Amino acid sequence: MELSAADALALGIDTPIRKSGDLDGTPGILIEGPRSRVLLERGVIRALRHVHMSPSDADALGLKDEDYVAAATERHTRRILFRDVLVRVSADLIALRGHEYRRPLNTAVPQVAQRLIRCMQRIPRR
Repeated sequence: MELSAADALALGIDTPIRKSGDLDGTPGILIEGPRSRVLLERGVIRALRHVHMSPSDADALGLKDEDYVAAATERHTRRILFRDVLVRVSADLIALRGHEYRRPLNTAVPQVAQRLIRCMQRIPRR
């Protein structure tokens, strides 16, 4: 289960920042609704900042799954640079989609996804 930093704080859960699927050593959560409840023993994370793209977008940009890029918004009068953005390539996608799970920056996400191709550059991992 992926939570935003604000939601994790509100729920009192110390969530590690991870790639989706990297669940070793993560906390669990009890999800309760009006008719049932589900207990997850582990699997609560804050997702790494990432962008989803199709194989054709990745090929056009010279990228592959699990590369890291930097991307900047272009539509804001105050530009935002996102570093260490994980690339996720999937044949199920037809358009770029970016994710940033920190609420102060959430308003930038649509602009990042719309203008990402122009601003994206591969960055070396530290």
